Amino acid sequence: MSVRFLLLGVLAGTLLCSSCSKLRVTSVSYQSIVNGRQDLAPKAPEDASIFAAFGISPDGNLIVEVHNLTGEMMDIDRTQSFFVNSDGSSTCFYDPTLTVNSTSTSTSNTVGATVNLGTVTPVLRGVNVGNANTSGTTNTSTTYVQDREHMTIAPRGKINMGRNFQIAEAGRAYLSAIAPKDENGASIRQVNEPRFSFGVVISYSTDGGESYETLETSFFTNNLISCAVRAHGEANAALREILTAAPEAMLQPWLLFYSAHDKKTSANYYTRGYLYNYQ
Repeated sequence: MSVRFLLLGVLAGTLLCSSCSKLRVTSVSYQSIVNGRQDLAPKAPEDASIFAAFGISPDGNLIVEVHNLTGEMMDIDRTQSFFVNSDGSSTCFYDPTLTVNSTSTSTSNTVGATVNLGTVTPVLRGVNVGNANTSGTTNTSTTYVQDREHMTIAPRGKINMGRNFQIAEAGRAYLSAIAPKDENGASIRQVNEPRFSFGVVISYSTDGGESYETLETSFFTNNLISCAVRAHGEANAALREILTAAPEAMLQPWLLFYSAHDKKTSANYYTRGYLYNYQ
C-alpha cells in the first residue's frame, strides 16, 4: 500500500469519525498553501547562507524559525523584518511596546530533575520535565525584559524569531467561516488558482552588521475547497468531491482538512507539512 493511500485512510478516519455518532458532519473543507518561488529545491544548496522554516498551526498561527547556514555569526535585524498578512497589512517582528515580566524561582538541593529540549523544526515542540525531589530554600526574582531589536545566531545555529502572527485567511476559523452552513449550501472551489496568503521579510547580516540582506518570501493559497454534506452519513461524498477536484491534495507542502459539525463546539481536522525558503 502506498504512503498516499495510507494517509488517505488516516485522513478519512480523523475527519469522518463522527459519521456514526450523534454528531452530524455539515461540511468538509480543504486548504493548501505553497511558496510562490518557482525554483525552490527540496533542500538548500551548499552555498546558501540562510534557511527559514515556516510552521502554520491548525488555527493559522505562523511560527518562523531561522537557520544560519554559514560559519560566521549571523545578525537578524527584527526592526527591519516583518510579516505581511492576507489583506496587505504588515507588522514588524520587533515590538517596542512589549515588556515581558519574567519571574524565576530557584530552589536549592534539587535532585533528579531532567529537562529535554528537542529540536525545533519547524515549530517549538515543548519541554519534558522529569520527576524531582526538592528541599532547602527558595528564591524568587522578577526581571522586566523589553523586546529585542536584534537577535544573533551562532554558526550553523538556529533561532525562533520570537513572535507569532495570525494569518487572516488560513486555519480552522477561516475554513469554518467560509464553509457551507447546511446541506443546501453552495460549494467553494478554488483549485490551482494561487491567491496571496501571507509574506515574510527577514533582514540579516553575516558581516557583523556592516551590511544587511533580506530573505523575502510570498506564500499563496493554491487550493481552497469547501463542500456541503448533503445528507447525514454522507461525509465521505464531500471528501471524495475534494480529492476529485484536487487529486494532488495530499502532496502539498502544507495542508489542512477541516470537517465542521452541527454542534459548533465540535469539529475535526487534519494538518501536515511546513513551508520554507533559503538564500
